[in-house]
Amino acid sequence: MVNLPGRSLIQSEFNFLSSAIQRLKAAFQASMTMKNRTLHIVAHSLMILAWVILVCGVVVSIVIAIKAATPLAQVTFLLVGLLLAFINAAFLLGASKLIHLLINVDYNLEQIRDSLKADN
Repeated sequence: MVNLPGRSLIQSEFNFLSSAIQRLKAAFQASMTMKNRTLHIVAHSLMILAWVILVCGVVVSIVIAIKAATPLAQVTFLLVGLLLAFINAAFLLGASKLIHLLINVDYNLEQIRDSLKADN
């Protein structure tokens, strides 16, 4: 095996990333307790709904804009439809991310509580 100058650095970075991924997997599995499973489902459903609303909003806006009578109406329907689709999707994605954030805060607080109990 050839000993390259940066090989040990690359190996140590790989080991660090591998252990970090393992810790993240363990944290995710631990956060999927019964009390948080429903919240995870709701958050993922909101994310899926946001993307569906965004795609449908863009398609419907384009279709309505094409069928509008005047060029001004076409531009207006297109811009307003796209704007409403993006706003709705942004709010739903934000709600989904907020739920995930609160779940992670709950998990971290439980970890802190458990470590404080272990110290006493």
